[in-house]
Amino acid sequence: MSESNRPPSRFRKPTVWIPVAAAALAVTAATVAWSTINSSGGQAAAETTGDTAQSSRASQPSADPAPAAPSDDTTEELLPGIPLPEGFSQVSERTGETVGLPVVVTRFQSQPDIPLGGEQVSVARTPEGDILGYIDFRLPDSDAGRLPTPEQAERDAFALLNRVDADYAAGLTVQWVDTHDETILDAEGTEHTLRGMKVKTVHENGRYTWVIYGADSRVIAYERDIPWNGEVRVTGAWLEERDGVAGGR
Repeated sequence: MSESNRPPSRFRKPTVWIPVAAAALAVTAATVAWSTINSSGGQAAAETTGDTAQSSRASQPSADPAPAAPSDDTTEELLPGIPLPEGFSQVSERTGETVGLPVVVTRFQSQPDIPLGGEQVSVARTPEGDILGYIDFRLPDSDAGRLPTPEQAERDAFALLNRVDADYAAGLTVQWVDTHDETILDAEGTEHTLRGMKVKTVHENGRYTWVIYGADSRVIAYERDIPWNGEVRVTGAWLEERDGVAGGR
């Protein structure tokens, strides 16, 4: 209808804009409120569900840890912290006596047919297991390092002596520290010099104990409670199975 055809204003019905707008706002508010309620309810339900699941998980007993695999470390220690060298196995065991004490000497070699005077590792123990002596007469590696200094050898020696028997070590006094050589035969019978740094101590009981370190601070000899008569030891070469014992002075 054009403006010219509209009835006079006094005959027009009043336009109801405000109530309609209010109704629309009410519907919108109701929708928002309903959405909020649904959202809160859903979130609460989700949280409740999550809490229930978490509680359920927490109430379930935890699985026991798998048992540790058994250790296959069967490396024998001849001295505390010093294992049997790789490739060496026992070739003999003999009993004897030193200074009135029974002794069991166990000899290890990399090959069974190495002659006396050749490369060997031996340990001497009492029948109760107390260590009286140990030697590691192996030819040094071609890339072996230097001997320890006298100060280092003395520190290392007392660390070892305390690991072996702390009570006995408490009664030891250093007599001297100096270089000491041993002779080893190779497979062809050729002599080789095994150089060492020897720490010689005397115990308050009047007997002697020493440790000899080779290149790279490898322990090549340890002997304990050896009687001494002037310049000669009283006991025989029960570790080396030959004349001339580690510690000839």
